[in-house]
Amino acid sequence: MPSKIITRRELKAVRAGLTAEQVLAKSKAICNFIRASELYQRAGSLMAYLAFGQEVCLDGLLQDALAQGKTVAVPQVLSKTGMAAVRLTSLVDLVPDCYGIRSVAGRPQVVDPQAFDLILVPGVGFSPSGQRIGMGAGYYDRFLVQTRGYRLGVTYEALLRQQLPVDELDQKVTALVTELGIKLCS
Repeated sequence: MPSKIITRRELKAVRAGLTAEQVLAKSKAICNFIRASELYQRAGSLMAYLAFGQEVCLDGLLQDALAQGKTVAVPQVLSKTGMAAVRLTSLVDLVPDCYGIRSVAGRPQVVDPQAFDLILVPGVGFSPSGQRIGMGAGYYDRFLVQTRGYRLGVTYEALLRQQLPVDELDQKVTALVTELGIKLCS
């Protein structure tokens, strides 16, 4: 099996090859599947992310969650190794963080990682068994060990692989959502 570095590079290249139109269409389909799910409908609080580059864009879903009065949080980078979940109240007035990723401005309210019913987890790649490879800094792996909410990996069908080179620190997801639907991990 190729190393994590090689696998990550290959998956990032696949993702970078998606056109803006493909990202938009696939993101819309993914958001519709999440919105229609019982997981989302029952969730009073959710952790999501603000898309960067060619990642699945969840902005429409976040707008919907805010309009429904759900508690919504997104990551805020605290250091080279840590992130916190901070309250999102609007998609307006976001500022780029140290990586150029949209982030909540100022000193937003930190939300307890245990508070989420649903966690929408990004990744560079996933496997049907719930394995996940992220960008390589381990932010999500360190964060997810603190949570108890349902972990839904958000990805494109093109980024699924049968097996991924993971280790004991890599946190798994419970289910995956792609542009083709939601699948429980085996």
